[in-house]
Amino acid sequence: MNQEELRKRLCDFLISEGVMQKFLAKKVQTPESILSQFKNGKKNLWQLDAKRLDEYLANRGY
Repeated sequence: MNQEELRKRLCDFLISEGVMQKFLAKKVQTPESILSQFKNGKKNLWQLDAKRLDEYLANRGY
């Protein structure tokens, strides 16, 4: 999984589902600030955080 692809899936999910970033951060056990920096392209996620986010989004069809 590519970080850029994951970033796009994250943005699509947040926009399409109207989910708050804070809620998603809690679900994937990643600090909200890290998720925000990732979403804005300022930071890449650690492998474990990326895996949890990838699995969460995949389970929801993103």
